[in-house]
Amino acid sequence: MKFHLNFWKPVAIFTLIISVLSCKENVKLTRYQPYKFDIRPLDSLVKLGQVILDESYRPDSTLQEQRYYLGDTVKYHLTYNKSGYLLNVSKFIGPEEVWTENYWPSGQRMSHFDKILDPATGGSYFHGPYKAFYESGWLKEEGEYKMDQPAWMVNFTEDGTSGDTIVYVYKDGGFEASK
Repeated sequence: MKFHLNFWKPVAIFTLIISVLSCKENVKLTRYQPYKFDIRPLDSLVKLGQVILDESYRPDSTLQEQRYYLGDTVKYHLTYNKSGYLLNVSKFIGPEEVWTENYWPSGQRMSHFDKILDPATGGSYFHGPYKAFYESGWLKEEGEYKMDQPAWMVNFTEDGTSGDTIVYVYKDGGFEASK
């Protein structure tokens, strides 16, 4: 019996340590999210005649923006900088902008924000989860907005180490940030 306990106790401790370390690595791997917007599916829908493409150019003939229409509403709105790099993509469902993404000059996603439409004012607000990324693809910041106001956020270093979670508490038009 003594041999049995002396054998299984270290095995159980070793197994526990391995599982904790592997969980930590899996969480860190989910923070690496390289993503570049793929315009090819939209362009293929244009070729099939299912989507209408409207492009506008700057006076120097560089592409400024593209709007992909399905029916009478814009589905995707893409804007470009003067060098031709994608700056922003917004997705619409009907008249409502449901998310927007910003991009680094390399094409890597910089940030993603969910949005909602306020039916009373017709304005579009940041609302829901958001993520910001380093140019390398590592998660830089994660949080949530509620009606254009940050609710909470957590920062990460480029190697994936998380910082403190900041929770925003709004009082009388102002706000207090707490860790």
